[in-house]
Amino acid sequence: MSKWNLPPKEGHLDKADGIYLQNMNIAEIRERVKKNDVIIIPVGSTENHGPAACIGEDTFLVTRMAELVAQKTGCTVAQPTWYGSHPYHHLGMPGTIIVPEEIFKGLLRAIITGLWNMGFRKMILLNGHGQEYVIPSAIHEWAKNYQ
Repeated sequence: MSKWNLPPKEGHLDKADGIYLQNMNIAEIRERVKKNDVIIIPVGSTENHGPAACIGEDTFLVTRMAELVAQKTGCTVAQPTWYGSHPYHHLGMPGTIIVPEEIFKGLLRAIITGLWNMGFRKMILLNGHGQEYVIPSAIHEWAKNYQ
């Protein structure tokens, strides 16, 4: 056995909590879906928050919110989207990565489709900041294609 204990036992996104999708194998996902087919998709962003905060703050916060909900409800937390479709007044700010709306909507539709194919029938897109106008559009476009 390796001297390395990976993933670590403490901290955010670790295996010990059993709620993060990326830490589950397919058998674990199937068992999880049988018990609870709700999944939270943290929708984050990467942007300049000034000199006092990190550029991943929105993603860290929304993922932690999802984790706390999952601990109370037994649902699963998907990997967050780290980049988003921000208001364009952020354009050009160092530390900000803006994904064009159509590309971001395509990403969300692909995530929803993949999770649906895993058996998750109730998905909560939990938005951390910005892109509130893009997320409903992506959901409606997905529903038109798959209903």
